[in-house]
Amino acid sequence: MSVEDQIMDSFLEDDQLMVQDGGQKVNLWQSSAKAAKDTYYQGLFSIGDLALEPLQKSIPSLQTKHNMSLGLHYLSGSGEDVSLSDNQELIDAYIDKFHQTHGNDKWTKSTNPEFHGEEGWEYLQYRADKVVNATTPKTFRGKGQGGSAGRVNPLYAELYDKLGSTSTMRRRNIGDGSYEYMIVEPWDLKKGKDVAPATWAKNQRRIPTALANIGQFLAPDFIQTAPVSERLKKKYNQQNITGTNIELTDYAYDWLKNKAKPFNISGSSIVDANLSDEEAWRKRSEYYHKFYTP
Repeated sequence: MSVEDQIMDSFLEDDQLMVQDGGQKVNLWQSSAKAAKDTYYQGLFSIGDLALEPLQKSIPSLQTKHNMSLGLHYLSGSGEDVSLSDNQELIDAYIDKFHQTHGNDKWTKSTNPEFHGEEGWEYLQYRADKVVNATTPKTFRGKGQGGSAGRVNPLYAELYDKLGSTSTMRRRNIGDGSYEYMIVEPWDLKKGKDVAPATWAKNQRRIPTALANIGQFLAPDFIQTAPVSERLKKKYNQQNITGTNIELTDYAYDWLKNKAKPFNISGSSIVDANLSDEEAWRKRSEYYHKFYTP
């Protein structure tokens, strides 16, 4: 049941107040319920991860949790940056590993007015998943598991779920061969390599996973189910599509258009080229033991 329906059910039919507005009757209780629904969802989305705490046992995976967390921040409309990690040492380790593998690549001068090439800024697009994997392992093998995959490493999941397979890094030389690095990763459900325009058309089978999960667990007014279309049945020859589609509601489309805002995944670090080879080795060894050990 939607939030608005729950509010309306709390009123007795005789209590509902009808007034004239421009020649039309308006149900003030219903208008109030719609306003209360907006307020409820704005508050829900704004508390972010706190909204997920009661659902810990229901959320099926770390990836789902991370996607829902980012989706809630997007729907809140704050537009504020989200840090790649609350652990600065993990960010340092990631950027240090990036510098080792991409420091000598061919970079492009930045045209961003806030980080312009005239001030020394340049950028590079790269395979973030490979750097994440070099920073901390995807899984930890448990005792007696031999070569099996083992349990998911939460540090790997945190980095990968925020950066995805490809990302962009910004940097500038700050003297003596040392660099200031900045992670540049926009998060927007309406744009990006992994979000096709068809995703946003009604009556499509796919909607962004983050929205589907938020609708399922927290926001019933944002999704609805509908029978599988004849077009999809023909496309897949009736195979494995005997259920229903999940679609975004008009209320969800309106929220995404007028309230949701994209934001950036951020993080920065200084790579000090003045460290001796021994000091650099010791620093990387410390990172290795910290982020490669369960």
